[in-house]
Amino acid sequence: MDRQRRKRGKILTVGAVVLSALLAACSSSGSPGSSGGVSNSTSGHITLTLLESQQIRAQILQQLIPQFEAAMAAKGQHITVKLVKDIVPGNNYQTLLTEDYNAGTAPDVADYGITWLPDFAAAGYLLNLTPYLNKWPGWKTFYPSVVSQSESSDGAIYGLVHEASTQQIFYRADVLQKLGVSTQQPQTWSSLISRLKQIKAKTGQPPLIIPAGTDWAAPEQGLYNVILGTGSQLYDQKTGKWIVRSPGITYAYDLLATLKNDGLIPTTDLLNPNPWQPTKYVAFPKGTMPVSFEGTWGWQYDWGPKGTAPIPDLTSKVKTWDFPAESGSPYADAIDGYVWAVSKTTKHPAAAVELAEWLTTGKALAEQLAAVGAASPRSGMDNVAPYSNYPELIQAEHEFSTAKAMDPETNQDKIDQAFEMGENGILTGKDTGAQAAALFAQQAAVLLGSSNVES
Repeated sequence: MDRQRRKRGKILTVGAVVLSALLAACSSSGSPGSSGGVSNSTSGHITLTLLESQQIRAQILQQLIPQFEAAMAAKGQHITVKLVKDIVPGNNYQTLLTEDYNAGTAPDVADYGITWLPDFAAAGYLLNLTPYLNKWPGWKTFYPSVVSQSESSDGAIYGLVHEASTQQIFYRADVLQKLGVSTQQPQTWSSLISRLKQIKAKTGQPPLIIPAGTDWAAPEQGLYNVILGTGSQLYDQKTGKWIVRSPGITYAYDLLATLKNDGLIPTTDLLNPNPWQPTKYVAFPKGTMPVSFEGTWGWQYDWGPKGTAPIPDLTSKVKTWDFPAESGSPYADAIDGYVWAVSKTTKHPAAAVELAEWLTTGKALAEQLAAVGAASPRSGMDNVAPYSNYPELIQAEHEFSTAKAMDPETNQDKIDQAFEMGENGILTGKDTGAQAAALFAQQAAVLLGSSNVES
């Protein structure tokens, strides 16, 4: 799910005192069983705490938790799950959760974006799920491109992905057809820019919405997608260092500069607070900015019938292109949205993992995917309602076999911050693409430390 949502849509829970009291009330549970779950011999009553940070997900979980408890009772396991919600805006969620992890009072299971996973795992906050998942038959059905994004550098799994997305270029097919602009898949960025210029010439407005700059801080939804198509990477797995100078980085910044200088993106909106509001939630639904970088969540959360800005007859009016490539064929970007992570200090590791596995299986998973507009991270969900009722989500899922991906790494937030500063230099007219690339490299070295970057 998009980072703009994570920044302004967080719903958090209680404080460390309440969580500590809940955890203290729990008794210990068993080790991984043959299925990775709770051993049937486990006695006593177990209470688990489950932390959720998004209202739409919390509503679904409130319906699913009684079903999980009943399923466990049928197996002779007495487990109560307490859903914890903390309504705190912005990055306070990450801050408070970090404090709880440090204090050893974190919830047994927490739900959050996968980009936080590397840092939390490196800090020693999380339970290694690998021995549990290896004994769970369902684990074999997860897509490799999804699993790779949740793997740590040592190959361990610290978060179970329960929703995934592809990012593509969404466009208003109805608008482009009326304007006489081709809707065929653009093979290169120069081809797409040519079409964007045609649209602007006929409408007088910038046609492309792309998250960029420090106000819409989401390079993983914007220019990182461009870098993927150049053959360059941002992280060197062999050295464990961030790559801060490359042809792909310069190419992406040059592209942003071209889009800005040619008036093809809404620069003024991108420099103002809440830039998604007048663009993604007003101009795209109206058709005045008919092309947008977007993720699978757009089908439900942004423009669906119950979304932020519903578009009537959405699936007939809106279609998708893969990102043009300067190296190879056009591609979608596979991005893992949210994971279930188990605290290392939980008194009930097997029960906590079983809860995460159950929530990532069958109808329970289908309900969550349909509610938030996400693609399934595992195969075999095509015929499970209500997920099966959304062919656009299933199509996004099928992209995983060929999609590219940029895996999150430790200090991801710092590299993102440096990258956003380079974008802002272009948007404000201070820097060229080359200058922005140099600024990014400089700031990344400052934020990460020179020993953690390579040129």
